[in-house]
Amino acid sequence: MLKENVIQFLQNNSIAYIATSSEDIPTVRVMQILSIEENEIIFNTKQFKQSYKDLCKNKNIEICFYNHNSYEQIRVYGKVEEINDINFKKKIVKDYPQLQSLVYEEGIEIIKPFKIKNWKYKTTTRH
Repeated sequence: MLKENVIQFLQNNSIAYIATSSEDIPTVRVMQILSIEENEIIFNTKQFKQSYKDLCKNKNIEICFYNHNSYEQIRVYGKVEEINDINFKKKIVKDYPQLQSLVYEEGIEIIKPFKIKNWKYKTTTRH
């Protein structure tokens, strides 16, 4: 599958399953992906979440994007980098108003965005 088709699939299925590992124990959770570009995927977690703690210890990640109608999935993997830009965090809060009360109570540092640069992918179909 061409990368441009992969990007389109990921953008159309942006609720994804993120796998991290802590102490050699894998954990998977559902998360909304904020941005999907050719060389960068961005998602957000929160400082108190286990996913944040896992990613601070182990930068390797895999994300599974799945379409339940076509039974197709694409797995994306790579290493994460935390985004510490305060203006970027403010943009996330603006774009996702459901975070506003949390940020008001806890402060902007509760928001922990990550990016995967130069991600790679594996495709899987039902055949």
